[in-house]
Amino acid sequence: MPAAQQTSDQESATELKERGASAAAYGGAVQAGSGDSAQDLEAAVILSGQARKTIEIATGFAPFVTTGDSSEFFKIGYLTELYLTFCLNLPVGQLGLGVQFGVNIFNTQGLVSSTENLLIPMGIDIRYVYGQGMPMGLFLHLDGGPAILIVDSEYWGRQVKVVPYVKGGIGLMLPFAHFMGMAFDFSYNIYFESSVFIMGFTPALNMYFSL
Repeated sequence: MPAAQQTSDQESATELKERGASAAAYGGAVQAGSGDSAQDLEAAVILSGQARKTIEIATGFAPFVTTGDSSEFFKIGYLTELYLTFCLNLPVGQLGLGVQFGVNIFNTQGLVSSTENLLIPMGIDIRYVYGQGMPMGLFLHLDGGPAILIVDSEYWGRQVKVVPYVKGGIGLMLPFAHFMGMAFDFSYNIYFESSVFIMGFTPALNMYFSL
């Protein structure tokens, strides 16, 4: 075989090896890139799940057990309430911001006359939930705003005023499904009425629904 042809054959073989090595490197890079894309996609799915927003509606009932000076006039009232909360999933837990409405009915007995009373709180609700979606979740909440106080007296007639209130509590959530469940809420309420602060505990049983 001529020397020139032998040299040409060696150069062709070397070129084929280099092309094969380049193709293998390119394939590895593509595979690595595919892995990176899969990891990026998985991370995006996790982040999108963490940032998922929901709207929660809760309604329930609680006795209003008075404390302090207000307990001298009445011992217990009855509270129904409604919560509408916008929830945002955090990396740990869930943050909620919404509104709270309620109707608190109670009667008082004084030295001069008795009264029938309504307290209608309408405030802002801020809450933090840990363990949302687990078999049991824990939440903390703080509410506050104005409340309408309506007093019907045998002696004075009807009086209506607006008083500020604040409410804070802790509770447990027991989901039945991903969109509904039951919540036990133990809260303390203060209504800043000018003559006497109306204060008391409300151990509430609520049903909640997630949209």
